[in-house]
Amino acid sequence: DVWLSRRVARTDPFGAPERLLPPVNSAASETISIFSPDGLTLCVTSNRPGKFAGSDGFLFRRSSTTANFAEEENLGRNVNTQGFIVPNWISNDRKFVIATAHTSPPYRTSWHTRASDSEPFGIGHPLAAPFDKTQAGGSRLSRDGQRLYFHTRDIQG
Repeated sequence: DVWLSRRVARTDPFGAPERLLPPVNSAASETISIFSPDGLTLCVTSNRPGKFAGSDGFLFRRSSTTANFAEEENLGRNVNTQGFIVPNWISNDRKFVIATAHTSPPYRTSWHTRASDSEPFGIGHPLAAPFDKTQAGGSRLSRDGQRLYFHTRDIQG
């Protein structure tokens, strides 16, 4: 399940963990949560009903950073292709997502776009080398869209 721990100020300790309410947590297993940069969209990996793969990426929206998450959206068949899907990054407007399919190495990291947040995501565009030969994950796009940060054990620097 996905949990939250709060603190009043950056120098304060975090308080007791709180389990996020449905629809984020369900009777299924929810893991690997990421926020959009504005904090209004949360993506999780879950094996809840309606999945296309072994575990799918799901998106949840809220109206403010203090509101509960209210909406649920499966990221769709073009993102959730096979295996264990991990959403790595989603834009504030929910039109751009980077996701990794954890099936067998090398894991496939792709980016997907859509014209509006009410339409399905399109077919994935695999990230170019060195991603096609490595086990990259945790991809995060910089605010200006010019840099992609990720982790891997396969690149020798």
